[in-house]
Amino acid sequence: MDLPPPPPPLDETGGEELPSPDMLSLPPPPPMQEEEEEQHSPPEVTWLPPPPPPVPLEAPLAEAAVEDALLLPPPPVPQDSEGEGTLHSPLGSLEAMGGDAGPQGKQGSERGGTVDELQALLHMRDAGQLSEFLAGVLEEAQDPDVVSVKVTQLLRALDVTENFSKVEDVAILGRIFLACPQLRELDLGSTHIGPQGLLALQPYLSRRKTPIKSLGLNLIRPPLDDECIECLTSFCSELQELSLSLNDLSDVGAISISEGCPDLTSLDLSCNKKISDHGVQAVLWRSVSLRELNISSCGITDLGAEILSRWGKSLRKLTLTSCNISGKGLVMIAEGLGDSLEFLVAGNLNLKDEIMDPLARGLKNVQSLTLERNQITIEGVKSLLRLIPKLGYLNVFHNPVKREQVERDALPLQPEGKTKQLKLVCSR
Repeated sequence: MDLPPPPPPLDETGGEELPSPDMLSLPPPPPMQEEEEEQHSPPEVTWLPPPPPPVPLEAPLAEAAVEDALLLPPPPVPQDSEGEGTLHSPLGSLEAMGGDAGPQGKQGSERGGTVDELQALLHMRDAGQLSEFLAGVLEEAQDPDVVSVKVTQLLRALDVTENFSKVEDVAILGRIFLACPQLRELDLGSTHIGPQGLLALQPYLSRRKTPIKSLGLNLIRPPLDDECIECLTSFCSELQELSLSLNDLSDVGAISISEGCPDLTSLDLSCNKKISDHGVQAVLWRSVSLRELNISSCGITDLGAEILSRWGKSLRKLTLTSCNISGKGLVMIAEGLGDSLEFLVAGNLNLKDEIMDPLARGLKNVQSLTLERNQITIEGVKSLLRLIPKLGYLNVFHNPVKREQVERDALPLQPEGKTKQLKLVCSR
């Protein structure tokens, strides 16, 4: 397959321009930085239900309104039944949220606070009281992982009644971010914050002294669009992990991500059907530190497979289930990334036995391989087990091959000592 000539060189000012979509040939990226990576658990494909209808906003999320909410005066400390000045925990037992919440948090849990109290607090729109509670409870939790778990559970409780559709509740979210300087990972997935609500968080996120490193925005309702992503990446430029599955992004959004978040190591763009080969090209060209990429159910063809094989050399994990890539395209990826790729998920691509030999020869360093929902028989499985020396996990579920066939005919073909190490997922 012939590619057009390379893009024009950099101008004298040092700026660089992303080639237009019709320019598909790029200079090789800078050399990768070698780093040790932990082996991840075997990947799993989860089929998600379609999102519910969008929730209409009850009030415009103007930045001025958010700023006014941020400047609310501190509320008075609520009184308990005995008249002592103590602050009740609206989340109930903080031990259930993970980690030790400190003396103040334990006192709140002993008084029996529940998620119902939190929802009552939301109905009163008391952002100040919730912010004070967080500042008191989370100041004892210095571990960023513990704080991330607590805040994620809190956000799930906040969104039970779809409260994120109101400007007051976006202000509450902003107070949470400012009250938790240890927060590094933020997961807003499956909430009703929508594009306008997410943009209204900009004043809060920009005031944080410590940046968010990991951001989950899967299945946002209403779905996020290209304009929202362009604004988001402008004030989250230090992101290392970003998940945007099941939204409404196109190549324009992918280009914004590549320009605004150059330090990404993990990116999930799955189930954004408007993203094509050009969007993948933009991401790979600029994100030279990218280790994990999920482009399942995107508009990726064999042209995208060739782009991946040339400029995806930094990838360790690639997921491309339900794309428009043929067996020939997958072999091209295997041959181009065989030295670096360790985890490959290629389900529902109509793969057949005839490409298993060249595929296996290319995937010489793959440790985990998922090929579910294809047309692979026992002969194809034999090739995989015989030719991939480091394979420790194989998923051929929903293929015309049975476990008893694999155990009888294919496992003995592995090198001596490998049979006990292989984890096999197969139809019975």
